[in-house]
Amino acid sequence: MVLRPGVRATLFVCLFASVLPAQQDRIATAIDARYAIGVRGSVPRQAQPKYESWILR
Repeated sequence: MVLRPGVRATLFVCLFASVLPAQQDRIATAIDARYAIGVRGSVPRQAQPKYESWILR
């Protein structure tokens, strides 16, 4: 059975990706909300609930 190179590469990735171990979690401890801070200017002004058309009112 002759496969095109693109099909062969896709099969290779699908078969061997399931064998590879998943990356371990890099967050070692629980996140403590007491140390959370807000960063000024990190959210655009238009990012407000009144501009969200998908929110059911």
